[in-house]
Amino acid sequence: MRKKLQILPSLCVVCLFVSSFSFSQRLPHRPGGAANSARSVSAGATVFATDLRFPRGVKFGPDARLYVAESGLGGEDDTIGLCDQDPNFGPYHSGRTSRVTSFDLQGNRTVVVDNLPSRIDIFGETFGAADVAFLGKTLYILTNGSGCSQGVSYANNGILRVNGGSLTQINDLSLWTQTHPVANPPCCDFDAEGVWWTLNTNNGMLYTNNANTGDFLRVTADGTTTRVIDTSVTEGHIVPTGVALRGNFYVANLGLFPITPGSSSLYKILPDHTLSKLFDGLTAVISLVVKDGKFYALETSTEADFPVPGSGKIVRISDSGAITDVFTGLTFPTAMTVGPDGALYVSEFGYGDPGFGRILRVTLN
Repeated sequence: MRKKLQILPSLCVVCLFVSSFSFSQRLPHRPGGAANSARSVSAGATVFATDLRFPRGVKFGPDARLYVAESGLGGEDDTIGLCDQDPNFGPYHSGRTSRVTSFDLQGNRTVVVDNLPSRIDIFGETFGAADVAFLGKTLYILTNGSGCSQGVSYANNGILRVNGGSLTQINDLSLWTQTHPVANPPCCDFDAEGVWWTLNTNNGMLYTNNANTGDFLRVTADGTTTRVIDTSVTEGHIVPTGVALRGNFYVANLGLFPITPGSSSLYKILPDHTLSKLFDGLTAVISLVVKDGKFYALETSTEADFPVPGSGKIVRISDSGAITDVFTGLTFPTAMTVGPDGALYVSEFGYGDPGFGRILRVTLN
C-alpha cells in the first residue's frame, strides 16, 4: 500500500465515493495488507473472477451471467483550461479504460462493453462504470467519473442503454446534478457531476442514487428522469450507497470519514416518498441486498479511522435490528449481488492499489 500522506477534514474525506476514491493515500502500510490478502480467501468463499479493473457494481443478467462494472484505470487526457478543476483531488486525467465484463457460472469471461470513460485523480484512484441493471433482456450501464470537471470533455454521467453493438445515453445525470439541487448539498465536497452509485429496476423503471447529495431518482426506459426523494432534506450528508428492494426501497449509508463504527443506518423509503430511519448500528455500508427475505449489508471497512485491509464484512440484518456477521475478512469490497445458485457474489479490491480486483463467491449456511 502507499504510505499515509495526508488526512483531509472529515467532511471531505467522504470523497471515497463523493469526490473520488482517494483513500489509498491515507491507508497505513502494514504487513498482511492488500497484496498479501489477495493471495488468500476466507473459509466459505471461492475466487470466482480475477484481473478486474477496480470492480464496482455487480448484477446477474437474464442469461444467468454475472455482469461487472469496472471503473477502469483512467488515462492521460484532461480538461485543464476548459472548466474548473477539483481543488482537493484534481486535476483529473481520463481515458477510455472502463468497461463492463460478464462471466458465466464457470467464471469464463466476455468483455461486453469496452472503452468507457474512466477518470483518475492525483492519488491514483478511479471512477468509471458504476453499476449495471436489466430491463427485460436489455442491459443498462450507470456511468460515473464523466463530465468536464472530472477530466472528461466528451461525455457526462448518465445511464447507457446497450443496443446490440451500440450505446445510447438515455439521460444526463451530470446536468441533473447541476440543475436540480438538493435541499442540503454537502458543504465541503460537492461533486458537480454527481456520484451516481447504484442502478436498480422495479416495475419497468430504472432507479439510481447520487451518493454525494442524497438524490434518489426514477428513470423511464426512454430517459425521463424524476426525483423520488431527496434524503438530504431530513438526513443531511449521509452518503447513501446501499439500495435494495423488498416491497419498498431500502437504503443504507456509508457515513462520513473517518469511520465511526456503528454510525451507519438502515432506512425505508415510504410510499409517500418520505424516509423512515429503522435503526442504527451498521458500519460504512457500501452495498445492500435481499436474500430469502432478509437484508444483507456489505460493510467496506469496520475499524475506526480509514479503511483497513481485511476488515470488510457481510452482515445479516433482522427486522428487529439485530446484526449478525456472516462473512468477514474482506479487503475493500464495493458491491454484492445474489446469484441464481443462492450464493453472494462480492466485488473485492474495488479501490486502493490496482491489480487485485476480483469477485468472490460466498456461500451462506
